[in-house]
Amino acid sequence: MTESNVPGRRSSKPTLYQGINFRSRLEARWAAMFDVLGWTWEYEPETPGAYIPDFLIHGVHGRQMYVEVKSFVDFVQNREAIVAKAEGALGFDVPFLVVTDQFERAIGFEELVLGEIYNAEGEDSKFERDNALIFQPGKQAHGLEFDLAGEFGSWRGLLTGAYDGNGLFEVSLLPKSDLMRMWSRAGNAIQWKPDR
Repeated sequence: MTESNVPGRRSSKPTLYQGINFRSRLEARWAAMFDVLGWTWEYEPETPGAYIPDFLIHGVHGRQMYVEVKSFVDFVQNREAIVAKAEGALGFDVPFLVVTDQFERAIGFEELVLGEIYNAEGEDSKFERDNALIFQPGKQAHGLEFDLAGEFGSWRGLLTGAYDGNGLFEVSLLPKSDLMRMWSRAGNAIQWKPDR
C-alpha cells in the first residue's frame, strides 16, 4: 500500500514558497501562516542529534519555539510517539508546538486552538500539554503583534513573555473569524501561479 492509499493519509506534495522547497503543501502553508502572523521562522533548523523539527520560531529577547507539522489524522494516531521523539531530542528548554491541517475549538473559550503546545512550565522537568491560543499583546509594548499561550497554563506569551494578568490574555484573544481569514491568506500565498 502506498502512502497515498493509507486511510487518513495524504501524499506529500513538495511546494515552493519564499524560495524554499517544502516537503509538503501543509508545511508551506504553515510557513505562510507564520509570515501572516509576523513571526520569524527557520525551516528544518539544525538541532543536536538526528531529530529535525519542521520549524524554529524566533520570538523576542531570545525566546524560541519549535514547531512540528502533521496531518490531523497522523497526529491523533501517533501523538505519543511524536511527542516522545521531540522530547528526547530537544530536551525541555524550548517549548514546541504541533500544528495540523485542522483547528479545534478551545475548551474554555469561543476561539480556535492553533495547535497543541508542549511546554516545561512545571517543576518536574517534563512537558505539559496545552491548547495553544493566539492573543495580541501589542507590538509596540511587546515586540510582536501576535503571540500564543496555553489555554490552561500561565497565559504568559511564549514568544514575547507578555503577561499582565488574565485581563491581557482574555481581552486580546484572536477571534476565530480572524484566524480563519489569516489561514485563507496563507493558503492563497502558496497557490501555484503560472510563470509569466
